[in-house]
Amino acid sequence: MLLQSLWGWFRKNVLGKDDAAIPEDPDGTCRFPAFLRLQSRVLHVTSAEQFKELINKGKATKRSVVVDFTATWCGPCRYIGPVFHELSAKYPCTIFLKVDVDELKQVSSGCGVTAMPTFQFFRSGVKCDELRGADKNGLEARIQKHYVEVELPEDEKPVVAKSVDSEAAADDATDQSEGLRQRKPQVVTVSSEEQWEQLLKQNQASSKAVHRTIDCCGSFSLSLYAVACFHWHKLQLIVDFWATWCKPCKEIAPVFEELSAKFPAAVFARVDVDEFEVHLHMNRYRLLRGDVSLLQMAACASRIWNDGGERRHLSIMEEFKVASLPTFKVLKGGKVVDELSGAIKSALESMVAKHATD
Repeated sequence: MLLQSLWGWFRKNVLGKDDAAIPEDPDGTCRFPAFLRLQSRVLHVTSAEQFKELINKGKATKRSVVVDFTATWCGPCRYIGPVFHELSAKYPCTIFLKVDVDELKQVSSGCGVTAMPTFQFFRSGVKCDELRGADKNGLEARIQKHYVEVELPEDEKPVVAKSVDSEAAADDATDQSEGLRQRKPQVVTVSSEEQWEQLLKQNQASSKAVHRTIDCCGSFSLSLYAVACFHWHKLQLIVDFWATWCKPCKEIAPVFEELSAKFPAAVFARVDVDEFEVHLHMNRYRLLRGDVSLLQMAACASRIWNDGGERRHLSIMEEFKVASLPTFKVLKGGKVVDELSGAIKSALESMVAKHATD
């Protein structure tokens, strides 16, 4: 109770935040959106026997297990709770467990838990890692570190992915009966700054165009790339940042293409970061010579920023904070709303299914 009181005072008087404003469920846990309730794969452990069974399940199925040791009175626990549920949907091959330290004191003490929240990771039935504190980025990084791709049984496959599969199967059956071809992958290969800028503008405008009529989209006719014009009405832009020398990038590429055919409601784009930078430097040279169009000049100038009085170009990896390859980012209304680093098939499928079916 003392820790609870101290945290409440700190939040209210130092951080300027009031826990009373946090919507809660009757059991005192932080409330999270309904769609997370449907997609969440977090298992609430209610006994020491169940805890052992689930840890052994991870060992038997070669899946990693992450355990959230939490408490209803813990402020940081309540804030990281929805994140934990969301990550459970994003990384379906990992087993996510939730242990209330007050309910299962024997389990928490046996695992050496002394602070909340504490996240412990198990591989082959043995604890291999631990993270303390409500660190969202750190938590996802640890989950990725210990993630193992496995074939999930039918009853454990993501709910969204299964519903989309059913729709796709129904569509395929209809197509076959009508003698139509199956959907083909539709991935826009971004080969220039102008094309990239156009895709971003269309993505920004798409969220505003939902309630407009088709007559209001005349500005999109300025696009130099007809391949992207028909995507103006789509809300999500899913981008694969990759490079030709990156082996994981090549391995995950077919999956990305399959998803583009499976989820036609989103725009899928692939950006070769090396090729893009070469094109950027060519435009800089042409800009100095004055041998560029107005659109190229605008695109090139938009990537120049002032750093301590020194003008330099902001690379696409710097601009979108791409630290490793491959990196997948979901943009909506011109803003990044989700991302994934690494060639993790099931995580990519879950992320795309979540956003491309909105």
